[in-house]
Amino acid sequence: MTYNTDIERLNYYEGEYLGATDFEAEQEYQRDMRRRHNVGQHTWGIVSGLDIAQVPPAGQTGTVGQTSVTVYIQPGMAVDGFGREIVVLSQTQLTQDLFAPYYNPNVGANFLTLNVWISYAEALLNPPTDACIAASQPNSFGRVQETFALSITQPPATPTDDSIVVNGAQMSAAVEPKAPTATPPPTPGVIVLPYDNSVPYQEFSTDDSNLNWYILLGQVSWDPHNEVFVMQTDAWAATGREYVGVVAASINAPENQLLIQDRLAPYPLPTATTDPNYNGVGVEVAGSLQVDRLLNAEQQALVGAAYNAATFPNLSPLTIVASGISASGQKNDELIQLCNSSSQETWLICGNLNGSTPGLNFGEITAGGSSPGTSRLFIQSGGGSGDGNVGIGTTAPQQNLSVNAGLNIDQAGKNSGGALTPGLSFGAGASVGSTSGEGIASNQSTGGKNPGGLDFYTNNAPQLSITSKGAVGIGTQAPGVTLDVASGLLHIGGTESPIMSAQGAYLGWNGWNGGGTGETDFINNQGLGTGGFAFMNTPPSGGPPTTLMFITGSGNVGIGTTSPQQNLSLNAGLNIDQANQNPGGTVAPGLTFGYKSGEGIASCRTGGTNTYGLDFYTDFLPRMSINQGGAVTVGREPALPLVPAPGAGSLAIYGNRTYFMGVDGSDNHWLMAGGSTEGTFNAIGFNVNSKQILIGSSTTPWDITVSGTLHAPNKTGCVEDRFINRDGIKLERGDVLVLHSTPSSQYYGSNRQIPLIEVKLATTEGDTRVCGIVDDPALPDSKIPDLDRTKIGDVQVGLMVTLGAYSHCKVDADIASIVPGDLLTTSPTRGRAQKLDPDADAQPGAIIGKALGSLKKGKGTIPILVSHQ
Repeated sequence: MTYNTDIERLNYYEGEYLGATDFEAEQEYQRDMRRRHNVGQHTWGIVSGLDIAQVPPAGQTGTVGQTSVTVYIQPGMAVDGFGREIVVLSQTQLTQDLFAPYYNPNVGANFLTLNVWISYAEALLNPPTDACIAASQPNSFGRVQETFALSITQPPATPTDDSIVVNGAQMSAAVEPKAPTATPPPTPGVIVLPYDNSVPYQEFSTDDSNLNWYILLGQVSWDPHNEVFVMQTDAWAATGREYVGVVAASINAPENQLLIQDRLAPYPLPTATTDPNYNGVGVEVAGSLQVDRLLNAEQQALVGAAYNAATFPNLSPLTIVASGISASGQKNDELIQLCNSSSQETWLICGNLNGSTPGLNFGEITAGGSSPGTSRLFIQSGGGSGDGNVGIGTTAPQQNLSVNAGLNIDQAGKNSGGALTPGLSFGAGASVGSTSGEGIASNQSTGGKNPGGLDFYTNNAPQLSITSKGAVGIGTQAPGVTLDVASGLLHIGGTESPIMSAQGAYLGWNGWNGGGTGETDFINNQGLGTGGFAFMNTPPSGGPPTTLMFITGSGNVGIGTTSPQQNLSLNAGLNIDQANQNPGGTVAPGLTFGYKSGEGIASCRTGGTNTYGLDFYTDFLPRMSINQGGAVTVGREPALPLVPAPGAGSLAIYGNRTYFMGVDGSDNHWLMAGGSTEGTFNAIGFNVNSKQILIGSSTTPWDITVSGTLHAPNKTGCVEDRFINRDGIKLERGDVLVLHSTPSSQYYGSNRQIPLIEVKLATTEGDTRVCGIVDDPALPDSKIPDLDRTKIGDVQVGLMVTLGAYSHCKVDADIASIVPGDLLTTSPTRGRAQKLDPDADAQPGAIIGKALGSLKKGKGTIPILVSHQ
């Protein structure tokens, strides 16, 4: 491939013979110079158009990430790195053949992001019709069509551009660093390409069709299995596009105004923030910006950062981003530097003084000094303990305004003592802009009513004055004593909790408790004694005084005594309802607890229920009463009289429930008899979980004596005992059980006196081991709390009817019909009884009981009387 190393143009003269080579040279000169202009006064990239357009199916608006779309390259123009124009004159559809290499047979394949590139291409048109010419001239085409080619890559892969030739050497394209770095100076004599790779002094190839330079148009979303495009946002599709620029050291405007605008946006720009053209075009100055006259930002100005809509969604008219490092190297987050005529920094405004004091600081740089200098005014950052405090001469203000020095008001000494001005005032007065009548002032001029003192004003009049000698006057500027209240009453108030450091008596209102109850606090600093208060009464003769009530330093109150032993001690009687007004049925007058309480103690003094007795109230109703004779009644309303009336010392409890709230470790609620020792005096217990009534204790068994009839409505005449079943066979109510031939030894009860019988289903006729009929096949553990599950293992524990009881029993009438009165014995049918053959020689112990029902045939269940014989 040859390159032009000289710039030549034709020199025409009369009679000159011109051939095809001369006309090619003419075209080559014009073409090359135009291309040098393209990459000399401009840079390579997209000139206009060439957008990636995504078109959803007809009638659909399309959904991002879901809708399949048709993709077009819009008409437009670009210039590549060799200065060649790439022109697309009509919409060009992206076809699937370009994306065939990315096919994925996996049905669930993820969508791919693919880059679309455009490059310059040529095509030869109009071949000669003369065969001889075609045979002798390999390049014998009448036209050369300048066109384009499209390429597809998957990021981060990119197509490779051909090299630029400068000074006869192929130059590698310059690559701009991704992050700011120190760029080393070029070696002397070495040719360095600019970062934009737009080189007008390059050598152009004589054969353009073999050189490639790729320009990124954007990206598409590709479904590699279904081989369709998937809709994305237009902004996403335009990612990576690079446009041509202008190369100029200065821009000369024909008039006194230069406009830089988005060529597709209207001017003036639309005012609606929702308009896609609202932001116009962004201009970035990669270096310094110097404005000789006026810099006018009509809407907002951002200083110190690159604009990003996501980072700065709402700019103020002037937004300054701290530089972080000042000119002198201090990390102050400086916002503004103020310099003198010698370009020396004298004042600064920063956001983080010394990098450790966040807030707005106005500092001064003294002569010969450097940042941060001396803080003159500081506004503390919110979010700290100060939350916006202002400091003058300090960077650690403790109040809304902290002055690290004196604060001088009326330094000129002009206050005459009759007015607040000049002084320290509060508020703006009665109306906005008027002078406030509340404040503090000092009479500094000669004369006046309180010279050298301090006056506190309200309504433009002095209300409280402190003289130069320290006397305080309220309502007067000339107090006659240490505290002089000119008129009115002396009111003591406040909610602070004072700390008394000196001995003496104090008077305050809500001053100690701070409860806001309106009390007046008499406070005595006890000093070296025990403290307290004494309320004395002095007779007309003047003495001796009598102590009526005494409050000790610890708060005990004594009436008739100076040494109370309780919070309230009376060295006499305490009489409630002395007027005998309580009619019974009400707690007032009486002794109550709490504020407007319905809980208390009262006595009926004027007749009615329980006269001269004592009633205990809750919710304003008598719940327990002690009558005049000493009987106690609980839960009866009205409490008395009772029929029959209980005797002295008796306890009557009324109500539909009596609850025992105490509980031991086994959830048993016990009534104790004769003592309080657990496990010894337990008399009767109730277990709400197992629904059991317990009699006696685990260590001391109790006997039961019934002097009458014992009724069990649900188990009339039932005598049952527990058994264990370890055969794994599921038992049912009515099954006939016999003793197990090889039983395991299990016992329970006190001293392990009671055997735990192991059984199995009866399977033999006339079995003398018969022992009972199943009533409850399996008891839950809550029903057998006295058994140790770790000892009996994983076996069933059930209940069987054993003696003198009516029960239901499974029988087999196929062996013999059964009628009431028949004796029953075990049968060869598992778990069932049969009629005892009257002629059989029955063995003792083989008879289960007597039939109470009949069954002519088959297997069933009938009622029987259990009576082993």
